[in-house]
Amino acid sequence: MPDRQPLDEDAAASIRAYAADQRAKADVLASVLEDIATNGYPAAQSGVLWQEARDATSSASPASSPVSLEHAPRRSQVVLVEPALSQLEKLTAAETHRLDRAIVAISVNHELGTLVRDTLLRDYVDRIDRVRVIYYVTALRQIMIVAHLKT
Repeated sequence: MPDRQPLDEDAAASIRAYAADQRAKADVLASVLEDIATNGYPAAQSGVLWQEARDATSSASPASSPVSLEHAPRRSQVVLVEPALSQLEKLTAAETHRLDRAIVAISVNHELGTLVRDTLLRDYVDRIDRVRVIYYVTALRQIMIVAHLKT
């Protein structure tokens, strides 16, 4: 077996910090999924419309659509429920903007992402904006965002 290449203290500290960050993201996701498994899917009435939640937490002006609304694809209504609402409060303006782009993509095509087997949940990862969104679509085609993570 080949010998391992030792790391200096700074590199080791960086790797430990990265591991802790990845562990924290996994813990958040696991907590959300366990809550849904125990208590069921969150109701739309318990959430807040994405545009209202985004505008209430962002100091930046609301994003404007580059496409005129008469030519834009029909979008589904997007609702954030806990813990996604609490997560939103911790994002920077740039992170909120990246999340906004991912949510717009989902609102136009609610089948993005991977369907979680035997559930309504979908797991969408935007590799360009480095955003992960866990959501489900209601019978009325509302998109319920239950969690979002930086990837």
